[in-house]
Formats: sequence, C-alpha cells, structure tokens
Amino acid sequence: GFWGHQIQSALRVPLDASRSLAAILAFTAEVNHNKQGIDVRPGPQMSVNWGLRKNFLDDWLQLGVLGYDSWQLADDAGRDAG
Repeated sequence: GFWGHQIQSALRVPLDASRSLAAILAFTAEVNHNKQGIDVRPGPQMSVNWGLRKNFLDDWLQLGVLGYDSWQLADDAGRDAG
C-alpha cells in the first residue's frame, strides 16, 4: 500500500584480455512514500547485486557466482512506525 521510486545502475567489468571473466555490480537506491491508511513512511534502502562469471568452451558454457546485500539507510518515519 505505498509508492516507491527506484534508481538503478549496473556495471560489468571484464577482468581478462579475452573478456571471458567478468565482475558484475548493480546498485539500487529506493525512496518510499507514505503507506495508505497508516502514518508510516518506510525508510530509504540501498541494495547491491554482485557477481563473477566465467565463460568456457568458446562461450557455450557460462558459470557464475551471484549474491546481494541490502541495507535500510534510515528508520521508518511516522506516528505508526514501530
């Protein structure tokens, strides 16, 4: 029951001359608005998706390790925030 805005950006960085090994980072910043029917505004959040991938067999096979981290940057606001 609330609107939010997300700003995203992604980056892929080759780590070898053949470009078969790469690191991937994606950033998301989220700003939220008040919830409907209650006086709460969820705090802003930031998340980072990351990965490392390697191509094999002339790019017919790709293996990777992926993960993410997420943080709430400020407390929820409003009279009903818990």
